[in-house]
Amino acid sequence: MTVCIGALCEDGRSIVLASDRMMTYGPPVSLQTEPRAKKILPISGHCCLLFSGGVAEGEEVASVVRRHALGAPNMLISEIAEQAKQAYIALKKKRVEDTVLRPFLGLDFQGFQALVAQSSSSQILG
Repeated sequence: MTVCIGALCEDGRSIVLASDRMMTYGPPVSLQTEPRAKKILPISGHCCLLFSGGVAEGEEVASVVRRHALGAPNMLISEIAEQAKQAYIALKKKRVEDTVLRPFLGLDFQGFQALVAQSSSSQILG
């Protein structure tokens, strides 16, 4: 389990961030390690992203958000958070397409949504 903590200090003028470094890999590997990778990634001069899950996924989300933040230096933290949310959703959709939908059904996510909309529950389960 990942632990990420943020604390506002000095009436909101400063923040302290901390996270563990533990990485857990499920079956068939079933391994826990503490690599040198960091779970706190800078986004801009005043914003960082803390993540759980795979390092590659965290870095991919941070990279997308960083590009948006650098293109708009006055972006609000709430806007950066929304960018992180959208980047995470897009990443997860892509993973589902790559590992489940395309190999088993030959569909992308939109194709699957269309299939679900046209089919009864029993057809989908079948």
